[in-house]
Amino acid sequence: NRGPEPVFWTLRRGEREAGATVHRMDAGLDTGPIVAQAALPVPPGVRAPDLETDLMALGGRLLVAALPALAAGTLRPRPQADAEATAAPRPDPADWLLPTTLPAGWAWAFARGVAPLGGPLAVAAGALDRTLPVRDALDHDPLARPAEPVVDEGGGVVRVRFNPGWVRFRV
Repeated sequence: NRGPEPVFWTLRRGEREAGATVHRMDAGLDTGPIVAQAALPVPPGVRAPDLETDLMALGGRLLVAALPALAAGTLRPRPQADAEATAAPRPDPADWLLPTTLPAGWAWAFARGVAPLGGPLAVAAGALDRTLPVRDALDHDPLARPAEPVVDEGGGVVRVRFNPGWVRFRV
């Protein structure tokens, strides 16, 4: 996930693992030779700021572990595999949309994760032929098949049908 928004894209893609890389700087964006690298699991429903904190801590530990080799002149960076790299650009408004054709488990995890980032989060409610702005994901049922595409539960909460399942959102 090269670029300015790796955590957003980790959550958008539903990746179950995230990582930190310490690399030498070069002219590209996150393209320098790798000094150290490690991964950690992405917990279901993790908030983006919490995942970012965990990744920063992991990166800090990797950097500290690499410093003795740098000081001794024995550091041996390895080239990055450009063909395997994924892009993590700044998201467009369309990247914040939750298509109801996708599973509720993915929609809940993505919306819950990125809600603290304050982007234009919305459900692309195809059955309604419109988008529904939402603020946060509250809970979900990954297997249910509700009859109605959207149910207003009152108090600023709606339940939206996905394929399969439903997600309750704060609007």
